[in-house]
Amino acid sequence: MEIVPLTHISNNINEDICVNTNEDDYDNINECRICLMRGDEDLISPCNCCGTQKYVHQSCLNRWREENINNEKYYSCEICKREFKILNNYKPETLMYRSEFKIPCPVVLYVLFNYFFAGVIWSVDVFNDYESLNIITLWNQNTNFFSFLNDNPETVIYFSDIASCYYVGFSIFSISMVHLLVHLCFVLFYIHRKVVYFKNFSFFLFFYIISSLNIYIGYLSYIIFKDKFAFIFALGISSMNNYLNIHRILKKHNNIVVKMNKEINKQIILSLNENERSLHNNLISRINDETNDVRIEILTNLNSYSSLDENYESKFESESESESESESE
Repeated sequence: MEIVPLTHISNNINEDICVNTNEDDYDNINECRICLMRGDEDLISPCNCCGTQKYVHQSCLNRWREENINNEKYYSCEICKREFKILNNYKPETLMYRSEFKIPCPVVLYVLFNYFFAGVIWSVDVFNDYESLNIITLWNQNTNFFSFLNDNPETVIYFSDIASCYYVGFSIFSISMVHLLVHLCFVLFYIHRKVVYFKNFSFFLFFYIISSLNIYIGYLSYIIFKDKFAFIFALGISSMNNYLNIHRILKKHNNIVVKMNKEINKQIILSLNENERSLHNNLISRINDETNDVRIEILTNLNSYSSLDENYESKFESESESESESESE
């Protein structure tokens, strides 16, 4: 069903908001202001608009809010600016990744960057007594693996042949883990409903960590086969999976955010009762008698009329009390 845009705000507040009008003229106008149909679904009146703008379907309004999730129309009526009374008022999730790009170019950049970073890791490793080998062998001091990576009888591993493959694999493993940590930091800072998010993300998180252990898969192949080609093959295939995991986590995250935002359809927008509408309309009627500057303030207020209620309600009540006192005298 196509959603018809709501009408824009007119220059006269009375045209869009029920103020001193006879609502009996609109009793028979019971159609949704978005889809322009009555349908079987109950109509609600969630704001101060009247006439043909008064009623709307709950589902139509939630679809409209979903299309305007990043602006004030998500929380309030775009015509009268009245904030909606919402049950299960979930904040929209706006953290989305842009992951649509062509594969060949990123692969080349990914390999070049990892080769450069592998050289950096090797340089640091040489001056730290090859600490990376302790990490991979889980501090078992496997001297045979050191000899496996070293093609010469010296005690220094040169960045060549099998050792270069090892350090590139270690670089890919490190980048995968750093990428995951950065993503989790973004989630903790920018996702509002963290518990719901991690319920949907926990299984993939486990899969991501296990399938990103490319360097350990290579080391396991060395333990089993003691063969250079088996080591390079296992390390290469698993490292390709690490690259794909980076795209998988972006896609998974975006799917979770879309799913969470679709829960807008579970939100219930409450209709305003007549007392709320009447009080608010009386205040607007008073404001219409004020200067044009005040009226401009109303039309440009992007939050809600609730602030106006607070500003003018006391004034309205004090004027009513003074009028009653003068009548009694």
